[in-house]
Amino acid sequence: MQDQPKWRTIGAITRTHGLAGQVFVFPLTDFPDRFKKGTKVQLQDSKGNLKPVVITDCSKFKNGFLVLFDVCHSIELAEELKGVNLVVDYDDRMPMPDEQTFYVDDIVGLKVYTDDGKFLGVISEVLPNPANDIYCIGDIMIPAVSEFVLDINLAENKMVVKIIPGMLPEDE
Repeated sequence: MQDQPKWRTIGAITRTHGLAGQVFVFPLTDFPDRFKKGTKVQLQDSKGNLKPVVITDCSKFKNGFLVLFDVCHSIELAEELKGVNLVVDYDDRMPMPDEQTFYVDDIVGLKVYTDDGKFLGVISEVLPNPANDIYCIGDIMIPAVSEFVLDINLAENKMVVKIIPGMLPEDE
């Protein structure tokens, strides 16, 4: 498997809320349970400094969460948290529901080969799409469906895909 950074961002503190130290957290995870009372997370500032905290109160609010941490009980302390990220250790990520579901950051960086062994490049981006994600390999876009993605092997840092006419830029 490719080298993974130790920390995974699950939310970003964007503003304060009220005078008692609450902050608004914009979630950057598909697992909203990450933001419940009693959860231990790390606060990571723009320099990468970490501070362990515990969520002491949390409620859903608009497109995010109002969160209170054990170390923040005033508007002044909350102001210092604006722009800080909430992170968890890579090994503490939520488990995937099955072996065919992957985190985006596990997919980005995979080497992509056709089913006949031709190297296409490295996945640089995963575009979310209502029907299915799209894997970007330079100018090549592969729908993330089993018809085209034949195998994903994280241990070998490799994906095997089936290409159909018109899928590659030189086919145009």
